[in-house]
Amino acid sequence: MKIFLSSQLNFFLDLTYSQTEEDIILTKTIPNLLQNQTKEDYLKAIKLLLNLELKNGYLPEQKFKLLSSSYSHKDMVFFKKELLKLVENYGFDLILLDKRIVYYDAITTGEMSAWLRKKHP
Repeated sequence: MKIFLSSQLNFFLDLTYSQTEEDIILTKTIPNLLQNQTKEDYLKAIKLLLNLELKNGYLPEQKFKLLSSSYSHKDMVFFKKELLKLVENYGFDLILLDKRIVYYDAITTGEMSAWLRKKHP
């Protein structure tokens, strides 16, 4: 009887704590791809995220995490589009941004600061 109850408890715990395919993509697959820092893996991560958004809607936290990679890979179309969406629709605030982030100087005092002020005064 103890073995049966133990196996039932394990089954229940597995069900309640198991991750969905989307969770695995968001918490493991995409971060691992971005950690590789190759353009090819960056593009794979973008594609995975965009496919998830088709099912789940816009994912602002994930888009924020991709900003550094998009800036590093000089994907300015994606960077600018997603930065504006985050600022206008999701409360992205430069004051709260970590100064060590790769694009901080560019959007606060550098080459993109005039563009951002013009788009979002």
